Amino acid sequence: MSRALAEKAIEFLVGEVVKEANRDGAPLSEVERKMLFFSETGWTLPDMAEVANTFHREYQDAEYERKIVGLIRAARKRADETKAATWSQAVERLAEGDHYPLVMIDRAGVSRSRGVFLRAAAAVVTSMGAVWAFHFAGGWYFGHSPTRDEMGFMLWLGAIAFACIYLLLRFAFGSVIDDYIGRVLDFFTGTRTN
Repeated sequence: MSRALAEKAIEFLVGEVVKEANRDGAPLSEVERKMLFFSETGWTLPDMAEVANTFHREYQDAEYERKIVGLIRAARKRADETKAATWSQAVERLAEGDHYPLVMIDRAGVSRSRGVFLRAAAAVVTSMGAVWAFHFAGGWYFGHSPTRDEMGFMLWLGAIAFACIYLLLRFAFGSVIDDYIGRVLDFFTGTRTN
């Protein structure tokens, strides 16, 4: 991703948090605002080292993060459909890098738009329908209860079908699908930290 796109995405996200703080009547200080631009590996403000030192001297990390998470949740909830799409695009643009706003957005649990969630849910339902159809097609093809070798063939064919479905979803939705797969796995294994 180009530096210009990263800057634009971060500026949008920070701007939304700043607007929400102003609406609440508790505007962010300059140091609090600038800390939202923090990144260890990606684009950041030129004076970030000085800002980070000041922040760590004068602020409590946990308190600040609770404040920012609350502002992100409120800003995301307030976003209309157009702004929600812009929000999701900004998060997607930054997803490959190491940017502090992404950590806070993940903690707030609001990183994706409802439209992406509905598309992913439709993809899951479609995939389940494909598995169901595959099962009955296998019974029709073999004309009887499948033998062990036939079951192995069906499982192999099913794995290829799922790989193709994943690649199509990855092509259609980009890396968003990987995030949802990770979240589902985290949910079922109990490792989700949000």
